[in-house]
Amino acid sequence: RELAAARRVADLVDLVPETPEVWRHLRAADAFVCCSHGEAYSLSVLEGLAFGLPVVSTPCGGLGEQVTWGVNALRFEFDDHRGLAGHLC
Repeated sequence: RELAAARRVADLVDLVPETPEVWRHLRAADAFVCCSHGEAYSLSVLEGLAFGLPVVSTPCGGLGEQVTWGVNALRFEFDDHRGLAGHLC
């Protein structure tokens, strides 16, 4: 919250705590972003895909078997905030 406020994007960022109502949030989402460094075969990415969401992700473990880069997912490298921002734009 502090970082979003400091960067003046708090009105653009919706921080969601852990919730049992994840489906409601996936229905409302425009994209699914995975910023993980150490994800394995990600159930959350599959859930995003099940809702037809475009995926923007790092190439963490297992993602290459779940998505087709450049087709249903855009890839950015670990710690590449500019690449992530470019894909989201």
